[in-house]
Amino acid sequence: VMDLVRSAEPNDLPVVVRYLVQSCSGSAELAVSTVAALRKNLNFFSASDDDDGKGTDQGQTLTLEALRSGLKFRKTLVSSLLDEIRNVDSAEAHKPFDVWALIMLREMGDSKRQKDIDRIFKKKITDRLFAAGFMRDSITNNSQALRPYFRQFCAVADSLMKAHDDG
Repeated sequence: VMDLVRSAEPNDLPVVVRYLVQSCSGSAELAVSTVAALRKNLNFFSASDDDDGKGTDQGQTLTLEALRSGLKFRKTLVSSLLDEIRNVDSAEAHKPFDVWALIMLREMGDSKRQKDIDRIFKKKITDRLFAAGFMRDSITNNSQALRPYFRQFCAVADSLMKAHDDG
């Protein structure tokens, strides 16, 4: 099933992602392999086959929603996802999925998780692992799918500005 993430059409991805996320309940080992497959294969930078791109945008939006709803009650998977992103130590190894996942988890989380994710963003940016170009590409190339998370992006930016002002 993990290979399906790589080969699935954008409009089929929501079903595949939902199945993957729902099937890894409790198992830490399965959660780690699911996170690795999602990080490796969920990158929406391909050109659209549609004449106006709306079908691809809708597939991306539904895929992110399937991921968000699946993560909601999967603490093991959320923990594995945060650990995986936190442990990436080179800019080249980061994927746009990392930014999307952090923003989704921030949106779903309580204030403690939101602060933890803000710290991850701050560390990744200060360590130059999330460079300006990477952030721009991660967001603008997928702007329609990420539209529901605009407030979270603003909140992260606000947190980073406050952290910068604090020294």
